[in-house]
Amino acid sequence: MKRLAGGDFFCGPDFSRARADCSPVQVSIKDVDYRDPNIQGARNAKQVANENAAAQVAAAQGAAAAKVAEAEGNLKAAQAQQALYGNAQWMQLRLAEIELEKAKALAEACKAAGAKCIIGNTGGVLIQS
Repeated sequence: MKRLAGGDFFCGPDFSRARADCSPVQVSIKDVDYRDPNIQGARNAKQVANENAAAQVAAAQGAAAAKVAEAEGNLKAAQAQQALYGNAQWMQLRLAEIELEKAKALAEACKAAGAKCIIGNTGGVLIQS
């Protein structure tokens, strides 16, 4: 206003001639007319954009939280697995289970072929047909 009027000719609502200072001008909007469909359309578009942005933020936060939870779960699983592999008794049991599964598979193969298989305690196999 100063630029358009050429000087400080306007004061704020608390102006008093008894004081030398002049507070800044304030603008009060008394009435807004939303009957214009373009104004209403612009307001609606802005609201939709705000709601879409908020939904995208919430979705991104949810996805980030899910990834953090997945990473924490993977870390706990890896720590538990490392604890198992560090346990010598568990490793011996697991290796024995694997050897037993191999022996069972070999016995099934021999039975299917109509042969006799003798499996030694060292893993050696004698096949008789």
